[in-house]
Amino acid sequence: MMAHGRNWILTTKVYQITYENLVYDLGKSFSYPVRIHLSARSRGYLLEGDFLCHRLVYTTDIFEKLPRLLSAIASVFLKRPIIFRMVGHFEGNLVNPDGSVESLRLAGKGDYFTVW
Repeated sequence: MMAHGRNWILTTKVYQITYENLVYDLGKSFSYPVRIHLSARSRGYLLEGDFLCHRLVYTTDIFEKLPRLLSAIASVFLKRPIIFRMVGHFEGNLVNPDGSVESLRLAGKGDYFTVW
């Protein structure tokens, strides 16, 4: 979803996300992207750009919160979900239906979810 002024201009289920530049976190033994490329199109608008991670804020490892014995049992039957929360900015362009282009630089938070 994307808003411009008081109007919603981009709401779509048709989008492409590519995770790039994976960084390995030694403390957690998992990797997360520092660049996430987004491309979306709706109602004549085209949004394309990258979310750039400045800093990893928080990592949620569901199994890490369980008691050791329960974690060991759960890992036999379930995959391990990991959520990375990061702070960064989105840098890209919004192409309007009339062909005009708006450059965007939006600060914000991002989440990356993976299963091990």
